[in-house]
Amino acid sequence: MNDLQRAAAKRAKRVAAMSPEERERHDAWHAARKPGSAAARERDRAERKQNAEAREMMAAPRPAPTGEAAALERQIAMLRAELDERRRDDQNPIGAFA
Repeated sequence: MNDLQRAAAKRAKRVAAMSPEERERHDAWHAARKPGSAAARERDRAERKQNAEAREMMAAPRPAPTGEAAALERQIAMLRAELDERRRDDQNPIGAFA
């Protein structure tokens, strides 16, 4: 306990003797410093890197569709139009269901 108290007093004395610029850098260092094991810090770094890469990929413009993709998009649009038409027809039933 005495060693811890001595170290804390020495640290407090050193911080009190710092210039405002040094104190600002010291406070910034403390704010950026994450406690924990090296493995946990490495895991957090890897996660931040993956998140940044994912944000970059999502922000990138969508590439122009290839010929096959364009054909599929046209087919989807035609099928959606057909579905909308059938839904409209279902709202006006005929025959025994009218």
